[in-house]
Amino acid sequence: ESDANFVFARFPPEVAATLKAELDRRGLIIKFLTEAHFAHCARITIGTSDETSALLEALQEILSSLPAHR
Repeated sequence: ESDANFVFARFPPEVAATLKAELDRRGLIIKFLTEAHFAHCARITIGTSDETSALLEALQEILSSLPAHR
């Protein structure tokens, strides 16, 4: 159980920059952290059901298109 309104996610270093660029291009903005301890991590604010579905679909599509994640 949680009262948080965000999810913390860690992505493989080799995909973080590409993932951020592709999400930005699609208008899906998540905050990738810049602190050294949190490199390749993102803070994803919980949105509406439609926003969450759009993000999950985009993540699946983008990550499955990357060579290391097929």
